[in-house]
Amino acid sequence: MLKRYNGLFLLAILAIFSCNDDDQVTYNGYLPPIELKDSVVVTYGETLTLALPTEYQEREGTTLTLDFSSNDDLQVNSSETLANLLAEAITINTSENSILIDASEIYPNNVYSEDSDVRLPEVYNVTVNASSEAGLEAVQTSFVLRVNLADLGIVEVSSADEIPYDYALYGTVAEYSIDYNGLESEGTELDLFFNGRPDGHVNLVEGKIVVDEDAGDENKESEWTYDLIPTLTKDGYMVARKQFRVMLVPKPKFFYGSYYPDLDITVIQNRLVMALGNEYATMIPAFYPEKYRGSFSIKSISKDGNAFEDTEALFSIDEENGRVSVQGNTSLTAGEYTLVVENESSTTDFVLEAELTLVME
Repeated sequence: MLKRYNGLFLLAILAIFSCNDDDQVTYNGYLPPIELKDSVVVTYGETLTLALPTEYQEREGTTLTLDFSSNDDLQVNSSETLANLLAEAITINTSENSILIDASEIYPNNVYSEDSDVRLPEVYNVTVNASSEAGLEAVQTSFVLRVNLADLGIVEVSSADEIPYDYALYGTVAEYSIDYNGLESEGTELDLFFNGRPDGHVNLVEGKIVVDEDAGDENKESEWTYDLIPTLTKDGYMVARKQFRVMLVPKPKFFYGSYYPDLDITVIQNRLVMALGNEYATMIPAFYPEKYRGSFSIKSISKDGNAFEDTEALFSIDEENGRVSVQGNTSLTAGEYTLVVENESSTTDFVLEAELTLVME
């Protein structure tokens, strides 16, 4: 009897191993995990692509969806909720097997709208769901998205500095054009804020910041700084900004002679008499404030009111201190040689001129 049961058991085992593959029952398991960073950061106006596992593209019947329900149900503007905006800004790109984030379709985080009285959350929560028609168990993952404010630019100043700056002379009008840096301007508003109290002399005019000729110190004697923040808003929410400074300064004193700043006394010595044909060197020109001193060069030379071409390079200037020298020679003739000397500031865009006349007799 025992032999009979053993035989039946052996037949059953053989029957199992002799089944076709199609007849086998297999365990389908789970879809591959969705591996994404827990936190994603992007700047307003930029686009960002997050790659999904390649297995999803290879498996037929796999569906990917996004869920934004873990965010507060906010009415962020007159027509759209936060969930609607996130659905427009964050989408699945099936052909590329990726998640596309278009940060121009959403606002930066933690900003307040003066239009809707709504403050947006510090982060946006995004859930990615994957389901399968092939019987594999669904999987999901979540990440938080932070959208940072974008940077505006100022066309006329360098963007290399964290807070760019420019110098302007008293009594002149200075204009600075706003650079949107590729941001869409339609549907946005440009505002100008001040660190400090506005005085009415700096205004936003047709996309330009205009500093008028009466800005700054009333007496136009002391340096004066305007700390400005042009800001771009959309539906009342700040989306981009830029802090920069305009520093108003009196016109530097630059002439051949002497200046005594403590007494504010000027002694001009820009007409000098020298012996014809002799070697000669002038004094160093007066320059104040010293910090605006730059590089000196001879712009032009004229003799007795007519242009003079210094083919022998008899006239020269020390680029650092502005001293003019004349070589000993036998070719120059008696007369008045007037030199226009330039100084190009190393800290500003100022190019200043001074005249020096050498009377050779």
